[in-house]
Amino acid sequence: MFSRNSKHNSFFAISLQGGVLELRLLTQGGSNGGEIIVVRSGRILGMNAWHKIQMSRFGRRVQLAVDGTSNSATLLTGQVLLATDSLLSIGGVSDLSELPNGAMAGLPIPFTGCLRKLMINDKRIQLDERTILVGRNVADCDGTACGGDICQHNGSCWLDISLQAHCNCPQEYTGEHCETQLSCMEVKCQNKGRCQKDEDSEVPRCHCPLGWTGSYCERESAVGAPRFQGDGYLIVDKTASGFKRRGLSERSKRNELEFVYVNFSTAQPEAMILWSSQESELIGIGVESGLLKLVWSWRGEEPSTTVVVPRTVVADGTWHDVAVSITAANITVVADQKATLVFNHHQERLIATDGIFYLGGFPKQRSVQNETKAMFHSSFQGCISELAWSESIGITDFKNFQGENIASCDVHAES
Repeated sequence: MFSRNSKHNSFFAISLQGGVLELRLLTQGGSNGGEIIVVRSGRILGMNAWHKIQMSRFGRRVQLAVDGTSNSATLLTGQVLLATDSLLSIGGVSDLSELPNGAMAGLPIPFTGCLRKLMINDKRIQLDERTILVGRNVADCDGTACGGDICQHNGSCWLDISLQAHCNCPQEYTGEHCETQLSCMEVKCQNKGRCQKDEDSEVPRCHCPLGWTGSYCERESAVGAPRFQGDGYLIVDKTASGFKRRGLSERSKRNELEFVYVNFSTAQPEAMILWSSQESELIGIGVESGLLKLVWSWRGEEPSTTVVVPRTVVADGTWHDVAVSITAANITVVADQKATLVFNHHQERLIATDGIFYLGGFPKQRSVQNETKAMFHSSFQGCISELAWSESIGITDFKNFQGENIASCDVHAES
């Protein structure tokens, strides 16, 4: 698979080298100029078997997943991947001599095998005469009109007496190729999911409780490190009985905050990551213009203090952490264990909230902008691997908390 940006000498290529899948990307910018980034699968792919591969980009992290196992590389500061301006070539190119240097590790050899279920930017691309502009020496993989791409969403294909292909669709889908998903008004949400119409959608959909995913909340999902997709939230109540038994200080028991720590990853330039408040007393952590943003206030203090920490670019897809320490005299912010800022105040006490942390968003799709009084504007898209409100207590497994529309984040992908 190959595509390029001919104006700026940039490309991406996926090939097999000695049975190992290899992703190659020619970047632009950075201290080294144009540099080829290489990501390889962690094992040799078996012959005569179907394999699922996925290439994705999350900020500065580029990931290659093969059969569920991920490997990744991180772009250096200043390196960029340019959008391609050429057609996508699959299986080979019209003239192998036109492949740029570095597109493959070895000699370019056309692909022999089968390919199905191509998706680009989460959109299914049907490989037929409607999308294939030109080809050579390509045949149907199974030798019938059914092929591997006729029926979508696990629909089954059958041939009529004229050898024309037809699809039997699962109950959740309809259409000639099972391409249309029925709404949750027609197929009920499972496992206590809520059927709700969002502001930006004309069709209602299922909002799944923590631990479940899928179009109808039909698939169980491990949580671990939660992944937010812009429509989810988690609620962590530090006043819950499980935390009260851990010997917290009297200040913690009164919901006064002495310390807040979050480890997160995002490529989103504007978002709310954490919020805790009680009346006008609050603390919030998020992203603004790609930089780390913090807000806080005490009761009776107007306006709230807002700090966008300079030179802390966090919307790059890599992992970052922020630790906020609060005393009766000052607030100390440490970003990525190196950028330290100290803010003095005259309140002579700590910030006291209701002890509830909202992560990523709010229940029932309540507006982030309204709930935070426009201090943040968007729900979070990204991952959180740890939350702590004491230097001795950290949460890394969020499966027992209340939440909705949460997936699992791969925190172990190699970089």
